[in-house]
Amino acid sequence: MNLITEDLGSKKFDVLAEYMQSLPNDFPVTLELRHEGWFSDPVVIDETFAMLEETGKGAVITDVAGRRDCLHQRLTNGTAFIRFNGYDLHPSDYQRLDDWIIRIKSWIDQGIPEVHFYCHQEDEAHTPITADYFIKNLNEKCGLNLKRPEFLKKSLKI
Repeated sequence: MNLITEDLGSKKFDVLAEYMQSLPNDFPVTLELRHEGWFSDPVVIDETFAMLEETGKGAVITDVAGRRDCLHQRLTNGTAFIRFNGYDLHPSDYQRLDDWIIRIKSWIDQGIPEVHFYCHQEDEAHTPITADYFIKNLNEKCGLNLKRPEFLKKSLKI
């Protein structure tokens, strides 16, 4: 379960903490913090990550070119969950993906048991291209054999 907190600002920390603590320990949850308030105060973000660690819940690492404040690198449990937002195959998308491949390889080498990587593009028609690039290069760098997307050939009717 990926819990999105775009509208739940840091002033509601107690509500969020109570909710996260109420969830069963064997119920996997990854929390995505989007509201700027979570990242503007170092004490708030430290308390939030400490609460996630204590409850065994994950924290989504959100990589959006226009929002570098939410690109933390903290793993609060044994799972890494990255939500990558690209900008229609801009060259910086590929650099950011290459950087993630290096980071993920280091996590694999360190024994991180689970990594999830979610690709998204402003124009969803570009998402399969992004995913294919990422998987191809991740497989090469990490010695993996993840299945790549299959692209259908479009026939033209005249």
